[in-house]
Amino acid sequence: MSLLTGAEWLGEKSLFYWGDSDVHGFQILAQLRSHFPTAQSLLMDEATFARYHGGATGGSFTQQILPDLTAAEQQLYQLLLETNARLEQEKLPLRYVTATVQRTAANG
Repeated sequence: MSLLTGAEWLGEKSLFYWGDSDVHGFQILAQLRSHFPTAQSLLMDEATFARYHGGATGGSFTQQILPDLTAAEQQLYQLLLETNARLEQEKLPLRYVTATVQRTAANG
């Protein structure tokens, strides 16, 4: 993330982050938002997690307070802290990803 810190021009763009829905993924999102507060998460929501989580668990992590998450993201992050559950982004069906990206782009 430190490489992006000096790229102020990114602050003028619409930024989206799609990481694994696990503790680390939300920590990375929060770190991105500390530099670019308007960055939006994509496919890291409770509905997607509930629909496609196959029972996988994450690795070890250090619990952090992440004030840069939205209320909905914070709720999922807390669940992930409690359960160490994980949904890897490559586990999502391409059709679902494509539809979500198209819907997001259309809402602009």
